[in-house]
Amino acid sequence: MYAISFEWHDAKSRRNQQTHGVSFEEAHSVFLDEDAVQFFDDFHSG
Repeated sequence: MYAISFEWHDAKSRRNQQTHGVSFEEAHSVFLDEDAVQFFDDFHSG
């Protein structure tokens, strides 16, 4: 497993929570999900 660290500004994290309803603390958990499925998305990556 990769060693990943996350860093963010508290004010931006609060704005993200208000705007999108997701905290940075919760959002970063997707990178640590061992059951996550990854795939290449041609539409959004091209």
